[in-house]
Amino acid sequence: MFWRRPFSLNFFGLFAVLCALACLIAGCSSPKPPPAPAPTPVEPATPTPPPGMKVDGQIQSGEGLAAALARVGVSPEQFEKIRQSLETVDFPFKRIRGDQPFTVWLDENGVCRAFDFQVSRIQTYHLREKEGALAAERVDVPTTTRIETLGARVYTSVYEEIIGHGHTDELASLVSNLFAWDINFYTDPRRGDSFKLVFERTLLPGAEPYGYGRLLAAEYDGQVTGLKRGYWLEIDDPDFAGFYDENGTQLRKTFLVAPLDTMRITSRFGMRLHPVLGRRMMHSGVDYGAAVGTPVWAVADGKVLSAGHAGAAGNLIKLAHDGGYVTMYMHLSRIAVRTGQHVRQRQLIGRVGSTGRSTGPHLDFRIQQGGRYVNPLKMRMIASPLKKLPEQYRPAFAATIEKLKPQLEAIAVPEVIAETPSTE
Repeated sequence: MFWRRPFSLNFFGLFAVLCALACLIAGCSSPKPPPAPAPTPVEPATPTPPPGMKVDGQIQSGEGLAAALARVGVSPEQFEKIRQSLETVDFPFKRIRGDQPFTVWLDENGVCRAFDFQVSRIQTYHLREKEGALAAERVDVPTTTRIETLGARVYTSVYEEIIGHGHTDELASLVSNLFAWDINFYTDPRRGDSFKLVFERTLLPGAEPYGYGRLLAAEYDGQVTGLKRGYWLEIDDPDFAGFYDENGTQLRKTFLVAPLDTMRITSRFGMRLHPVLGRRMMHSGVDYGAAVGTPVWAVADGKVLSAGHAGAAGNLIKLAHDGGYVTMYMHLSRIAVRTGQHVRQRQLIGRVGSTGRSTGPHLDFRIQQGGRYVNPLKMRMIASPLKKLPEQYRPAFAATIEKLKPQLEAIAVPEVIAETPSTE
């Protein structure tokens, strides 16, 4: 009888058996190669800083770009190169205002190697060297638009109520612009009046509020004014694009109530204690308090009689209008028109300043008729007849009303808060 060696499975035999089983389970297919390792993230390259010495600056009140750059060491020859480059991207030279920041890089010879100018949080201009010259670029931050509404009561002023609801004077200016021909927001509002607004809100990335777009519809219901409504009609005809009432009557008239978008009057027409001379004198205009650089508009179509410095009036513009009217705009920081030029209503003619005999930034606005001063707050008395919307634009207007009127009427306005009785 033969001796049979007991069966034993050593390590190598066990490995062979396991491989065979794996082959059977996998259908004897070839093993797949191991997955490639994930690529290592590449860090973005750090931008190379512009060459030269970096100089930061800021536009001062009433200053142009040439003066601002000269103040930080840029020569007239270098500024001319900067200007020519910026013109290729429509740089807003005439809309520069105080406090706007800029940065310029200069080499040891005073040559400009780069330039940055921040117009706003959503717009910046850059100059960089490219092929031996300065190349200009405009960079815009993308924004979105959201429709918002507001309904409120008046207890102090429309301006204060808008600010009190978390909005800015930009929205207050839009409201002033809509009703500029019918409501004087200094004299007309009464406690308990109501207003409703439908407007566009401009948002930065991340839905951060930045500013405002168009005021689409508004209502003011006042004890003095009665019920006023206005709707924005967007059409390509500049003579008829604008605000209309529900009957299709354009709200625009010959004269604006005010020459700038503000509701803050600091001194009225009439006798007053002069803030500089210290004695009672006749004030023949209306003072509007506003920041330096605030746009000033022509209140009506007209012709420039004069534009320049005029002693105590500072930088002064005089416009002649139909009917023997002359309007005056005093203490300006900048003048944007020239003598003999024809202007249209609401055209930019200058910017608020504090030139001449002045204690602070404001616009002194005056009107003469036949050589005599008249109260600017009564400008509605010289409004033109109302203008009807042509039939060709009626369908677009009907669609506008159909869309915006329900939105306006749906806005809730709180009840009037009763006045607290005086305990004195």
